Amino acid sequence: MSKTTLKNLLLLTSLMLVVGYANASTGTEFKASADKFWGWISGEYGRMVALGGTGVGAFIGMVSKSFMPVLWGLGAAVALPLVGGIINSGFTAVL
Repeated sequence: MSKTTLKNLLLLTSLMLVVGYANASTGTEFKASADKFWGWISGEYGRMVALGGTGVGAFIGMVSKSFMPVLWGLGAAVALPLVGGIINSGFTAVL
């Protein structure tokens, strides 16, 4: 599998999760699943994913002798709860 295909697959998966969360947080029938997803990304599961992404980035960075994979891992660790918060506040805003 090429790097471009892998990146596209990761991007597609991430976008599907974000869109699914955004759709689930607007109605009362999906509130439980939206709250569960928010609990995952802001709780222990989110920390585990952030630490794992940073660790994998550090390993790939050591192998490829570059620091960019570590920055991608740290960026994902910072962006994961921020994106969830932005989506949550955007769909619960009162105009």
